[in-house]
Amino acid sequence: MRSMAMRVSKACSHDDGMGIILIPTATAAGTIQWPLLMSVLLVLYRTCFWAGDTFAPMLRMCDGITIQHFLQDAFGQLLHMLSETLTAFLGLRCVV
Repeated sequence: MRSMAMRVSKACSHDDGMGIILIPTATAAGTIQWPLLMSVLLVLYRTCFWAGDTFAPMLRMCDGITIQHFLQDAFGQLLHMLSETLTAFLGLRCVV
């Protein structure tokens, strides 16, 4: 428990008016230590993305879509937008 408290206390934070941003800190060995909250949020996000229907079936968006379908649909839209932007920027024709 002490090591977790030390890692969190070493984390820098910055309040930009929109909320607190936690910044990872580098150790003497050159590795990056993420604050505990960031690690927990990453695990929560990955669980909701890959298995939200199984582990969080009651967590739904306003229109009734489960969190898993919402996150996966948003990621698919992001990839589609990225491919359209890159093909237009590079002048390529995308065949999928």
